[in-house]
Amino acid sequence: MSESSRNIMKNISTKVRLSDSLISMIGVVVGQLLFFISLWFIGRYLGADVLGELNYQLSLATFLGTIFVFRYELACICNSSLESFKSLCNIYFLAIVVVSILSAIALIFDNSIILIVLFAFSFIVIQGFINYLNSLRKYVYIGFFRCIINLFFTIAVVILFLLDASSNLFLIYSILYSCVAIFLLILVFYEKYQEKTVLDFSFFLQENRRYPLFIFPSTCCSAIYLYALSIFIPVWYGLADAGYFTVAYKMGFFPIALLSQSISGVFRRDMLSALDVSSSDIRDVYKTYMKYMLILAILYGIFSYLFSEWIIEFMFGQSWSLASTIYKYMIPLFFLQLLYSPASQLFLVFKKQKIDFLMNFLFGSALGILFLINYIIHFSLINLIILFTAVSSIVLILNLCITYRMVFNYDRIYN
Repeated sequence: MSESSRNIMKNISTKVRLSDSLISMIGVVVGQLLFFISLWFIGRYLGADVLGELNYQLSLATFLGTIFVFRYELACICNSSLESFKSLCNIYFLAIVVVSILSAIALIFDNSIILIVLFAFSFIVIQGFINYLNSLRKYVYIGFFRCIINLFFTIAVVILFLLDASSNLFLIYSILYSCVAIFLLILVFYEKYQEKTVLDFSFFLQENRRYPLFIFPSTCCSAIYLYALSIFIPVWYGLADAGYFTVAYKMGFFPIALLSQSISGVFRRDMLSALDVSSSDIRDVYKTYMKYMLILAILYGIFSYLFSEWIIEFMFGQSWSLASTIYKYMIPLFFLQLLYSPASQLFLVFKKQKIDFLMNFLFGSALGILFLINYIIHFSLINLIILFTAVSSIVLILNLCITYRMVFNYDRIYN
């Protein structure tokens, strides 16, 4: 192939990557925007304590959902549509076994957590299907599933507001998740029956054992970063402060969900494709994505610092000034997370789960020590936020340096 032909193919590939990212991004932004509208209604008209309680329950359930099948759901992300579908079926079988065991334990010892278990099951069913659609490059359908639940939840919250009625918001959200999950289970197992797909469950578990061995413990460690504040703040500082934190945290991570999460799957797929070509293609894909992510992160940081206080007080009122203070102290963390979310996929691409686990273990240990000290000394909420941001930022910078080295020393390290 001539040099001009290679350049043409590279330009076409870049345009395809950007269009895929745009489609995926639209689904995320609509879904997140709908969810944030519901949070605005809850915070503005039902109070910070109600919002704090909902976020507390969602954080517990989402964390359980993330580790529900020991990260085997990542096996759905591959270049073969048939293998991806087989992995999805195996994951659903595993999820059914796990939910049966956990539900039995919950009914025996504490039936109050049964709703969290069912939400976690629904969460992983939907997430597994989204991973399968990612392998098929069905980004429009991914966007649909990311939007539909939040759309109906927003409608439910608005109806409750108009009727001046109260209800268990987490129960409503769980029912919506369960309805979508049941539909997907029926759809997938019907397709399996129609196509007479042959599965080898024990082979699947053995073939993909690297996920529970390395990604699962790594996820447990990183969960301290993702969920600990949402879980500990209601316990240590009360539901009202938890509500203020929820607004700051959700607003801060909104562009991260919008940009990083939508782009991460496409970035991972393109990096996997580049592995089959050359190390120069790997570097080109990395530079293309990270260049745009850096520009967006800088713009986001400047905009956040200048306008975050005005936006929060305009949307929620002057009584929510604590939320804007928390937000400003967390801007450096949001900036770095925006860069690291797609870059973290490189541990999966290069199958360096051991390094990922060690870094997340370091991350989790550092934050665990911080929370232990806070339990003993009891910092003020703002001081805890400052220390959390500082520790997290240091570890994220270290992780970014490692992923950079993985890409630009690919020939020397992996060949």
